[in-house]
Amino acid sequence: IRAGKSSQGRIRAGKSSQGRIRAGKSSQGRIRAGKSSQGRIRAGKSSQGRIRAGKSSQGRIRAGKSSQGRIRAGKSSQGRIRAGKSSQGRIRAGKSSQGRIRAGKSSQGRIRAGKSSQGRIRAGKSSQGRIRAGKSSQGRIRAGKSSQGRIRAGKSSQGRIRAGKSSQGRIRAGKSSQGRIRAGKSSQGRIRAGKSS
Repeated sequence: IRAGKSSQGRIRAGKSSQGRIRAGKSSQGRIRAGKSSQGRIRAGKSSQGRIRAGKSSQGRIRAGKSSQGRIRAGKSSQGRIRAGKSSQGRIRAGKSSQGRIRAGKSSQGRIRAGKSSQGRIRAGKSSQGRIRAGKSSQGRIRAGKSSQGRIRAGKSSQGRIRAGKSSQGRIRAGKSSQGRIRAGKSSQGRIRAGKSS
């Protein structure tokens, strides 16, 4: 459905990515929000904010500067149990993001890691890294500078199959975000495109 600079936009939005219901500068915004990413319920500067929050990402319960914060926390991202500067921290940790088991500077770290985000298996500077990786975010299989990279990639975010500078790229792409099929500068592009949203 018509959208501005949108990626997988089903209902009209401004600068939106996967915006199902009208939003401002939103990514995957289902219900109207300000500068929101995947915001289901109205929020300020929120990413995937289901319940109203301040500067929140995926904040389900009201929080301060929170990302995906389900239980009230300070500067938290997806924090389910109260923590200090935590992101998605289920068990109390220091500067942790989504840390289920105590870790150092960890984000969503289920198993002890160094500077890790959502790291299930020990990693270097990893975010949500399930299998050992370099500077990886949510990397399930070894990757370079990857975010949520399931299969080896270069500078990839949530890259399931090898890609260049890709975000959530399932099949090889250039500068792509959630690109399932090869694309140029694409955001969540399912079929080959140039500068496509």
